[in-house]
Amino acid sequence: MTTHPERAALLGAIRARPDDDTLRLVYADWLDDRGAGDRDAATAEFIRASCGDRPRRAMPRAAYRWLLGATGANWRRLVPGVLARFGAGSGAGCRRGRAVSCALALPGSGRRYAVAFEFERGFVRAARFCSAHAASVVLDALQDDQPLAHLLIAGVRPERARPLASRLAPARG
Repeated sequence: MTTHPERAALLGAIRARPDDDTLRLVYADWLDDRGAGDRDAATAEFIRASCGDRPRRAMPRAAYRWLLGATGANWRRLVPGVLARFGAGSGAGCRRGRAVSCALALPGSGRRYAVAFEFERGFVRAARFCSAHAASVVLDALQDDQPLAHLLIAGVRPERARPLASRLAPARG
C-alpha cells in the first residue's frame, strides 16, 4: 500500500507520543481534508468521540456509544479490510465497552478464529488472538486498516509468535 507522506508522518508522531490527544485531533482534521473512504471518515469520527476532556484512563461514554452506533456496526468501519477479507460472523459483540469480539474465517481453513479488537482514543489499540497462525494471516489486512494496532497472542509460546514481530511495520496507512 502506498502511504501518503503526511499520513505517515502524522501516524509516526502519534506512535512516538501516544498520550498526546492533540496529535490525534490534528490527524482527524487531516483525514477530514485528505482522507479517502469511509474508514478514514470513521477514524476521524472516533478520534473526536474518544479524545478531549476526560480522565486519562477512561474512555468517554460518547466513544462507547459511537463504537456501537445505532446499528451496532460503527466499529466495523474501522477495520473494513479485515472484515471484507475474513468476515466477522454473527457472533460479533461488545465486551467491557472498549473491545469487540468476533470470529474471522481464514481462507482454506474451514475454521473461524476468535479475535478481540480493543479500541482506544480513535484507533484499534490491539487485536487479541488465541492463534499465532490466525494472527499471521490477518496481520497485513489489520495493519492496512489500523497501522497503530498491536498484536496480542494469548496462550502461544514466544517462539511461535516471534516470526510475526519481523512483519510488524512502522506506522503506515
